[in-house]
Amino acid sequence: PRKRHTGRPSIPAEPAPGTTNPGMGTKAPHWSKIHQYLIDNKVTPVTNVDAYRLAAAGEATILDVRFAPDYVQWRVEPSTSIPYTYTTALRRLWGLSLWEFGIPIGLRGGLKARDPEFADKVRAAFPDTSTHLMLLDIAGGSLEEPPVPEFATGQGYDFTKSQALQCAYELVQAGYTNLSYVRGGCNDWFEDAHNDAEGVLPKGEGKGPWLGHSEVYAYRQFRMKDPTKGRRTF
Repeated sequence: PRKRHTGRPSIPAEPAPGTTNPGMGTKAPHWSKIHQYLIDNKVTPVTNVDAYRLAAAGEATILDVRFAPDYVQWRVEPSTSIPYTYTTALRRLWGLSLWEFGIPIGLRGGLKARDPEFADKVRAAFPDTSTHLMLLDIAGGSLEEPPVPEFATGQGYDFTKSQALQCAYELVQAGYTNLSYVRGGCNDWFEDAHNDAEGVLPKGEGKGPWLGHSEVYAYRQFRMKDPTKGRRTF
C-alpha cells in the first residue's frame, strides 16, 4: 500500500524510563507497534471455553474491561469489572445518547474517554503482578493476524485492534507478566454460548441479553453478520 506521513511523531512502543504510554488516544503509539510489543511480551489468546474453565477453577481471573453499563447489561461469571473507559453527563450529550431512555439512538453511554487510573485500579485489585488475568472486551482483537502498518492508506479499520489489547499494553508496562485476551470477546462468547448444545459455556448474567446481537445496536460484529457494519473497539 502507498505510504503517507500524517505529521504526527512516531511514538515508540517501549516507554521512556519512568513513564507509561497510554494504549489509546493521541499519545499512544501506533497500533502496529503496540501489537508487536504485546507479542514480544508474550500476551496470548485464550478461547472462551478455556477462559471459563480457568476462571471457574480459580486458576485465572476474567477481567472485563468494557464500559460499566455494558457489564451491568450482560456479563460472564465469574469475572471482575474494571472499565477502561468512562463517560460524563456532558459526554453523553455530545454523543447524542438516548439509550438511557430506552431509545437506541446515538453512541451508547455517549462519548467515552480512557481512564488514566486504569492500571492503578487493576494493581489495587490484583497486587500480585504474576496473576493470570484474561482480558475480556467486546471484540477480542487479534495478535495472531498482522496489523495495518503505520502510515498505510486505503486499509480501513484495523480489526486486530481491541480494547482488551490496549489494556494489556498498559498492564505490561505496569509489570504484569501473565496476561491473556479472550479470543472473540463478548460477541463470540454470547454467540457460542447460545449455539452450544452441550452447555459448556454459561449464557451470561445481567439485566438482559448482550445487545451486540441486535442489528440496530452499535456494537454488532458477530461472525454471522457483516463485520464492516458498525464494528467498534469499545
